Amino acid sequence: MKKAIITSALPYANGEIHLGHVASTYLPADITTRFLKLTGTEAYYICASDDYGTPILIQAEKEKKTPEEYVKVWNKRDYDDFTAFGIGFDLFYRTSSPENIAFVQETFKKLMENGHIYEQEIIQFYCKVDKKFLPDRYVIGRCPYCKAEEQYSDLCEKCGRVPQEIEEPKCSLCKNPPTKEKTKHYFFKLTNFVKELNEWLAGDSHLQKDVKKYVQNWIKDGLVDWDITRDITWGVPIPLEEAKGQVFYGWFDNHLAYISSALKFLDNKGIRWQRILEFC
Repeated sequence: MKKAIITSALPYANGEIHLGHVASTYLPADITTRFLKLTGTEAYYICASDDYGTPILIQAEKEKKTPEEYVKVWNKRDYDDFTAFGIGFDLFYRTSSPENIAFVQETFKKLMENGHIYEQEIIQFYCKVDKKFLPDRYVIGRCPYCKAEEQYSDLCEKCGRVPQEIEEPKCSLCKNPPTKEKTKHYFFKLTNFVKELNEWLAGDSHLQKDVKKYVQNWIKDGLVDWDITRDITWGVPIPLEEAKGQVFYGWFDNHLAYISSALKFLDNKGIRWQRILEFC
């Protein structure tokens, strides 16, 4: 019998699902799963809520909730909304699950053992009032491109560009100007994978032509090593004693939840799919 696992983009646990999300992402995946099951494929539809990130931590703080309490509400709310649309997940899990935390930490250790992780000192905004480093959306200011005020340091919602450095920065919590302090972060050495990625894209990568061309244009100047550390309390803890108090960037852990959630489901069902196990 043919086997298939279907997944779709993880809904961010920080707001309501709207019709555009359902129509473009979750309904097509649900229809595909139902079709495969009806035509004799052993198919399962697995997804999860994306629970980590600074926007969630900031909003939880504003609502005087723990981030655990906050994402629990949105995980249930999203699942209830999907159910109301008749979308039937075989498992709807969460990136903050113990299984995903363990899987992310193990993946990081393997990357480090194979020379794909390195530590580097960086300069980051720090709020002396709130006594914390200010990554991403903890900093607001004026966009250097379109001059829009009250924009996030990692994205201007007015012009859609990512500022190299926000103008007149201030802490999003207390509105005071931050200082700049040194901190050590871990970087994923994406430059190690340029050759393999280009070879895969040039070969029979099974991608649509327009998607393939888009990716090739995007990486034509190479890849840049990726800072995967955040100096915040909410996230998957970095499993190193010297990194105590730091967590992984949400975009490092969330995509791994596709795999850890699938393994969780298959383990609960007593199913062993060799190809997934080999990947892990």
